[in-house]
Formats: sequence, structure tokens, C-alpha cells
Amino acid sequence: MKVCSLHFNKGLTTQRGRILNLHKSFLLVQWVFQKPKPHLIELIDIKGEIEVHAQAKMKILKNVILK
Repeated sequence: MKVCSLHFNKGLTTQRGRILNLHKSFLLVQWVFQKPKPHLIELIDIKGEIEVHAQAKMKILKNVILK
């Protein structure tokens, strides 16, 4: 379980992945990797920045931007 932050803006497209589903405080994101795999993102704080807990082993979870 890794923790990272998201800069929250309008829309449901991320810089390095796309959001498949938005349900309550959870985001299911399809990351753009060589082996794409959906990850469940838990929103911790919905403000200018969103701190999230992400079940993923990928380093690129840092600096994910919501556009």
C-alpha cells in the first residue's frame, strides 16, 4: 500500500492513466503501463490536493495529475 497525492481539478482524466470508475470515495484507475492493470485509489482528502492510498507496486504513482 503506497501513499501519493493527486492535484484535483475538473474532469476524470489522469496524466498517466484514465479513471475507469468513480464510486463514493474510490477511483478505479487504468494506468498506462507496458502491462496495464486497474488499481483502486482511495481518496483521503478532497481538496486542492488529494492524498490517496493506492494498491500498486509501480513507482510512477507519484505526481498523478487529474485534469
